[in-house]
Amino acid sequence: MNAKPTTKPARVLAALLLLAAALGVAAEPPGGFGEQAEGRRSGHHHHHQRGDGWMTKMAERLELDAAQRAQLESLLVQSREQMKPLRERKHALHKALHDSGLETLTEADIAQHSQEVGAIAAEKSRVRLQTKVAFHQLLTPVQRERMQELSEERRERHREWQERRGDQKPR
Repeated sequence: MNAKPTTKPARVLAALLLLAAALGVAAEPPGGFGEQAEGRRSGHHHHHQRGDGWMTKMAERLELDAAQRAQLESLLVQSREQMKPLRERKHALHKALHDSGLETLTEADIAQHSQEVGAIAAEKSRVRLQTKVAFHQLLTPVQRERMQELSEERRERHREWQERRGDQKPR
């Protein structure tokens, strides 16, 4: 069975939809800058629930004091408030795209949609990085060092997992 699109507009649409999906994945790494959700169902992450799972877990492992925990909670509330309209805008764009009828899209429509989705992904990435930097700034030097150790341990476990699966890529 040949699943390859046969017309140029269909091929362009398929390529741009894949690009938009890839941008979304690249901008929201699993375990990345606070987008990994705590709740999972059927193996999927639910980014809209709570995107601060890794920071909350790290805060526990770093034994933040009460003042640091209060600062972290304030930081996470601010981050959630910034992310909510971005998620809503992305959802509305995708809904409008599909409601318009994919068969009627022009290359200009596809380019416009991809540009808008890319801008949202870039803004979400900026917010996540800004949150991560602020989290690092509220840590003591000892906690930052411990966080680096924990992060290195996590990366090593991930590399070992990839090797067991046989999908280790040269770096």
